[in-house]
Amino acid sequence: MFQKWMALKFVKAKTGSKVSDSVGTWYVDEKYEGDYVTVAQYLNPIDAHIVSMCLEAAGITAIVADSNMVQTNSLLSIAVGGVRIRVPEMRVAEAEAVIAAFNRGDYALADDADLGQE
Repeated sequence: MFQKWMALKFVKAKTGSKVSDSVGTWYVDEKYEGDYVTVAQYLNPIDAHIVSMCLEAAGITAIVADSNMVQTNSLLSIAVGGVRIRVPEMRVAEAEAVIAAFNRGDYALADDADLGQE
């Protein structure tokens, strides 16, 4: 019951506001952008984390789900539907555009790219 009440309290709070109760005080830094939905699935956790970082670099909050389970036992990957990337509902179209750009190779480095290493 307490968790449900706190979740409702956070949803109603404005960005940058302070939420207090008997347990403590929290600051709401992000606005609510909807529930998280799956936008991509990968059998390999490394691929999922790379795409997740591309989404984060584009300013889209992304969660990688089931990564630890698949890394622990790779045979479970197909059973659990692979590693999922989840983003807020309001950002799905943007996330799909970033994922499409990644799949096209827009984020690939050239073979002769200067990485700043000697």
